[in-house]
This record gives sequence, C-alpha cells and structure tokens, in this order.
Amino acid sequence: MAGHTTRGTATASSRFRPERVPAWLPDWRDASAYPGTGCRVRSLWAWEFLRRNDAYRRDFELVRLGQLAAPTVAERWSLLEPLDPARSWKTFDRSTAIFVARHRTPVIRADTPPLALRSLSPDEIALVYSPGRPKAAQLAEFKASIDFHHRTRNLKFAKKEPDRAAKLYPAMWHRALRVVDAYAVRDDPLDAARAIKNTLPRVPHDKRAATDFVRTARKVGDEMIAGGYRSIIA
Repeated sequence: MAGHTTRGTATASSRFRPERVPAWLPDWRDASAYPGTGCRVRSLWAWEFLRRNDAYRRDFELVRLGQLAAPTVAERWSLLEPLDPARSWKTFDRSTAIFVARHRTPVIRADTPPLALRSLSPDEIALVYSPGRPKAAQLAEFKASIDFHHRTRNLKFAKKEPDRAAKLYPAMWHRALRVVDAYAVRDDPLDAARAIKNTLPRVPHDKRAATDFVRTARKVGDEMIAGGYRSIIA
C-alpha cells in the first residue's frame, strides 16, 4: 500500500509492532500531535488506540474495497460505523459520536440497597444469583451492589478516587500512545527506549525506574490497541 513502510508480520504474542507503519502516524516527539493530558473525551482516546490496530486497518480496507460489510466491521469494533484509520482525533468535534453507546448501570439511591445485596457483616456482603432470571440484568445488579457497599462503607475513598483516576488516566494514555509510536518507527528497541527516556517528560532519573516507566507505558499501549480501548468507553 502506498505511503506505508512495510514491517515483518507481527505475531499474536509479540509487542505492538504494526505490519506497516502508516504514513499518518504522528511524530511521537511532538506532544501536540496527541490528545492532551487534560482531554476528558474518552472516545477520542479510544479511537487513537483503535486506529493503530492492524486488524482494524485491514477490515477497513476490505470495507473500502467492497469485500466486507460495513455493519459487520462496525459491530466487531464497537463503532457506529467504520472510520478511516487515517482520521486523527483532531478531526472530530468533542460531541461527535464514534462508538456505540456505553451501557449504563441504573442509578441506585444511596440509601436503598440493591435487591442482590445481602449483608453478612459490616465488612462482608453476599450476592444472590437466580438462575431463572436474565444474567445480564443480574450482573448489572451485582455491580450496583458492590458500588453501593463501597459507597456506604468507605465514603472518603469513594468520593476522592474517581476524581484522582479521571486525572491520571489521560496522562497514562497520552504517554502510552507516544511510547508505542516510538517503538513502531524505530527498528532497534534499545534505541527507541533511549530516545523515549530522553524525550518524554516526567521520566524518572533512576535507570531502573526509567526502564519500568517505559515498559509500563508500552504495556498499556499494547493492551489498549489489542482491544482494551473498549474499557475506556465502557
């Protein structure tokens, strides 16, 4: 395909290494080419990971050639419709719908325990499963039950942790995208690691800590590209 640099085919067990480095892949050294760490639009983060997935890019090409049905690809990747992988996050409005609507658990009043909740002790609960009822509905109740128990038993943690996570995740996703792109365009992994350590902000000065920093970012990127992007919009 024109505009691509061919790589060796990646195996299922390998690190993220695109079969072809897309011409649209941004310069990983340019922070402005990626969603900022203050970006709270989860669909943009999920899209940036998905469009780096080789299998998705192959599916989109088959749709473009008329060899694969668009609805099939959309359902396979949780999209409203197949989108060109060359589209950057910058081409979307903040309100643009990219993925299918997220499932939302019904809101449970803070003073009303869900039906599935049974208290065993102040620190233990039991979840009651009924084989005759739909499984999906009961799983939603179980989640609501755990959330209720967490909310009522440890209010301090329940109030502060989501805010903390909301701030940490975009920074982690930003770092992960830049790291996987750096490895994608450099043939020597050691050279890529050295370049990353010398370029990305907040890399620890300690050699071992810096190695762990890069390794963790790469692992997150690999997992998100392989399908974990769905967890961002779930």
